[in-house]
Amino acid sequence: MDGSGRDPLGLFRVSDALTGHLLPDIITTTDRARYYSFYTWAVSDIQALRQAKGGKVSFLEEFQRREAAFALASSLGQKQKLPIVGIVRVEEILAAAGNSSAVETDFQVLPSNRMVGYGQYYAGCIYSLGLVKVDENGEDVVSSDLGRKLAEAFAAAKASAPYLSGNWRTKPRVPKSVLQDSAEWYSLDAIASRTAEAERELLVRMFFQLDEKPSATRPLNRQATLGLLLHVLRACETAGIVVNRRDVDGGAIFWPHYYGGLTDDDHDLIP
Repeated sequence: MDGSGRDPLGLFRVSDALTGHLLPDIITTTDRARYYSFYTWAVSDIQALRQAKGGKVSFLEEFQRREAAFALASSLGQKQKLPIVGIVRVEEILAAAGNSSAVETDFQVLPSNRMVGYGQYYAGCIYSLGLVKVDENGEDVVSSDLGRKLAEAFAAAKASAPYLSGNWRTKPRVPKSVLQDSAEWYSLDAIASRTAEAERELLVRMFFQLDEKPSATRPLNRQATLGLLLHVLRACETAGIVVNRRDVDGGAIFWPHYYGGLTDDDHDLIP
């Protein structure tokens, strides 16, 4: 009887193993999909800066500033209430700034990890997806076609942000108005904007391996899982059962796969 008292039988380990098999590299934070684009772009942007400066630039400092500014802009322009990595620290920084015209960007959004949200949550998946790799010098670099395309798509989507067009990303302090005005392009919410259309398409195709074909030795389980979910949703539509987004776990997963049927509040169980 080891581990948490909330899971005395250790069933979470089974659940995690199944999830990893059926949806490899998709994790509980994938609903914040723009972090995959942002981190890939940040690595690529710093990689180019370091090459231009002959390596005389701290990757860590540059990365922290870009993430801090991204988190601050996401908070200042937030509309959809998506969970922002490091929001507690961000709110402290904004409160400390008060009515000041400039905000500090030289800080870790997560004090527990020097590589902030990237190191804490996303790096493993981003490596597995082939967006970023560690080179022979132990440095993160973007070297794949997919990684470059995603970084370029993010760069194009946020090109109009004053934070980028004014070249504030290397500065330790940034005007609050610049961050606020940049939120339309340089934030988590901005994934839904018209300018991010190409970025969204790349993310969807990447998450579900839509440009790859399965083989006997390499099944594409993300495609198969998506196909199964779409099959159940189509069956619900045919039966006149409405599956709202908030009820998708029950309507499209729980009843069909535990009890072999379809139902909602207005229907009996249909085999």
